[in-house]
Amino acid sequence: MGTGARLTFAFLLAASSPDSVYAADLYVSLSGDDQNTGLSEGAAWRSLDHAGKTAQAGDIVHVEAGDYGNDPLVVVNDGTEALPIVFEGYGKTPGDNPLTAWSYPDNAVLDASVMPLIDGGDSANGIGITTNGRSYVEVRNFQVQNFARGLYAWGTNHTVVDQVITQTLGDLNASYSGIGIAFGSEAYDNVVRNSIVYNAGAEGIAITGDRNLVEDCHVYQDNDSTASAAMDYYIVIGGDDNTVDNCSIERVGDLSHGGHGIGVKGDAKNNLFTRNKTTNLGTGYYVRHRGAQLNKFVGNRSLGDEAAILIRDGASANEFRNMWIQGALGAISFMDTDEDGGATWAGNDNLGLVTI
Repeated sequence: MGTGARLTFAFLLAASSPDSVYAADLYVSLSGDDQNTGLSEGAAWRSLDHAGKTAQAGDIVHVEAGDYGNDPLVVVNDGTEALPIVFEGYGKTPGDNPLTAWSYPDNAVLDASVMPLIDGGDSANGIGITTNGRSYVEVRNFQVQNFARGLYAWGTNHTVVDQVITQTLGDLNASYSGIGIAFGSEAYDNVVRNSIVYNAGAEGIAITGDRNLVEDCHVYQDNDSTASAAMDYYIVIGGDDNTVDNCSIERVGDLSHGGHGIGVKGDAKNNLFTRNKTTNLGTGYYVRHRGAQLNKFVGNRSLGDEAAILIRDGASANEFRNMWIQGALGAISFMDTDEDGGATWAGNDNLGLVTI
C-alpha cells in the first residue's frame, strides 16, 4: 500500500514536470512506521534502513531528532546533478538545520534531542552511514557513535557531508581500527564540511580520491585507554587536487601515540592545505613517500607539535609557506625509512618558507 501511494504521488508530479518523477519530501521519525507512505510527518517511516533503500533522485528525506540506535543509514540509489538525494536531520521542524552544542571538552556528549543519533552500541563493528558507489547524495545533520566506522563513502562522487558528528570508533583491542569519515577509492568531487570526529582508533578524516574539499572540520582525540586507542592519522589525503581548509585538530594529553596531523601519503599530488591548525601532535603537517609531490601548505598554524613539519620517505617538490609555528621541538624535520621500498633522501627539492 505504501509503495502504491508513493507511485501515485510520483505520477501526479510527472504531469507537471518530467524531471521530477521521483522528487518528494519524505519523513522519518521514531513514531513512524515503515508501512506508511513517508509523505508527511504524520505518515513518517520509522527506520533509516528503509529510507536509505527507498529514497530516489530528487527526494529530500527529513529525519527527526531522536536516538535511532543500531539502525545504520545505507544509501542504495544515485541522485543526479539536478536532483540529488538528500538526507537531512532536523530538531523540531523539518528544514530547521539544527546547530549542535557539541564542543570539546565541555559538551563532548552527543544529544539525540538536537538531531538524529545513530548508535551502533559496539565500536568494534559496523558502519553508521554508508554511501558506497553512490553519486549526488547529501547527508546533513547526523550524529554517529559506537561503530567501527562513522561514515564510509567508497567510490562515491559528487556527495556532500555537512555537520556529521562521529565519535567512539574502533575496536580498542585491535590494531589500527576505527575511522571517523572516509572517502576512498576513486572518490572525487565530494565535500565534507562542518563535521567532527572524536576518538577514532585509526583515522579521523581520510580521503583517497581527487578534487575533494574538506573544510571547517574538527578532529579530537583524548582516549588512551588501550595501546590501540590513540588515533594515528587525524586528516590524511591520498589523492590529487584536494583542498583542506580551515580545519582544526587536537591531540589532548600525552597519549601513547603522537599522531600525524594533516598531510599526504602515497602518490598524493597537487593538494592544497590552507588556514588549518594542529595542536599537540607528534607531527603537525606531513608529506611522506616518493609519490607525494607538488603539495602546498600555506598559512597553517602549529601549536605545541613535536615536529611541526615532517618530510619523509622521498617526498619532494612540496611547498610550505607562511607557516605559523609555536612551541615545536622541531620546526622542520626530514626522515627516511624503508616504508616506501627503500631509504631515499627526503629533502630534495622541498621548498620551505616558515615563520616561527
